[in-house]
Amino acid sequence: MSPCLPQATKYCISSCFYGLMWELHQIEDMDKKRAMTQDAVEALRTRLQLFFEACKHLLANSSIPAYVTMCDLLIIFSRQLSSNPAVAGLKYEPDRGMQHLLNNFIQTYVFIDDEGGENE
Repeated sequence: MSPCLPQATKYCISSCFYGLMWELHQIEDMDKKRAMTQDAVEALRTRLQLFFEACKHLLANSSIPAYVTMCDLLIIFSRQLSSNPAVAGLKYEPDRGMQHLLNNFIQTYVFIDDEGGENE
């Protein structure tokens, strides 16, 4: 793998993350102006699902971490969106597969034995 590929992929993940955030902002803005369409919500939902699928693939099959981005999006697209009916349909709940991937990442890279180190 080219040494530039992981760095480029990280920038792509970041760009997609901010693109999804911008779309959510646009939909909320359109709702305030009474110009929101259900097509815009459906398009964002589709892009969000595709992005999560790509992140799950990266997390499961490569050394490129998408963990933080996935967690950030899960927080942003959580049940808090239910308070606004216009975006309530964008609420995303991780499936069991995603939950296991995120848990495995934590178990592998966060909760590791630090042999020889002091317990804090």
